[in-house]
Formats: sequence, C-alpha cells, structure tokens
Amino acid sequence: MGSIPVGPTSLRSERSEKRRLSRRIVEKPDQNPPQNQNRSPLRLGKPVKHQTMPFYYVYLLRSTEGNHTYIGFTQELKTRLQKHNQGEVHHTSKYRPWKIQTAISFDSREKAIAYERYIKSHSGREYSKRHF
Repeated sequence: MGSIPVGPTSLRSERSEKRRLSRRIVEKPDQNPPQNQNRSPLRLGKPVKHQTMPFYYVYLLRSTEGNHTYIGFTQELKTRLQKHNQGEVHHTSKYRPWKIQTAISFDSREKAIAYERYIKSHSGREYSKRHF
C-alpha cells in the first residue's frame, strides 16, 4: 500500500509552492486607465495634493527716483512690493516707486530673519553694495 508522506517536509514544500505561485501572479493593468489629469502615469491611486512649501524672502528694493535702498523680509513678495509702491509702508512712501533689485528665498523663517539682520548691519550693507 502506497502512503502519502504527511511529515513536515510535505508541509514545507506545499507552503513554498504557494509562495512561488503567489509571486508569479501579476495583475494586468486596466485597459482604459482613468483620464484624470492629477494622476501620475506611473502610479495608480488617489491623486496627491502638492503642498507648497512656504518660502521667506529677504529683498532689497531700489528707488527708481534717487539713490535709496530698502531691505525687508516677507512671505508674499509681489504683495509686499505693491504695498511699498502704493505708499502703505510709512518708511518707504517718500521715495516711490520701488523696484526689486535682489530677492533671496529661504525655506526657514529663522534663517531669513538672521540674513536680513546681517544685510542691515554695516558689513552686510558693504557686501550688498559690492555684490548686488
């Protein structure tokens, strides 16, 4: 009478066969993928909302009339320039209109404030005269 081995070796080979077969199963991609613009062609699933990283700007304004400069810090560069040119900033209202001469962006608020302090110092003003 022939017997079927029931020991641990048969269970092991049965498990390994299942694993081997499960690795071979490959899902076929959809024939008609969704035409959503937010989805990446390489990745299926929910569209990812891109989070914009806030930037902090240290900017140097130059007056178009006269030889005046102003150094400031902001998160909204265009809006801040408009406020300077509309006369809403008391310190710069006398020497309007202004144009941006240099703007440097930082990903950290602390770094931007430290750089603004440096540029407003004596050595920073000399540096900006030479390089900007």
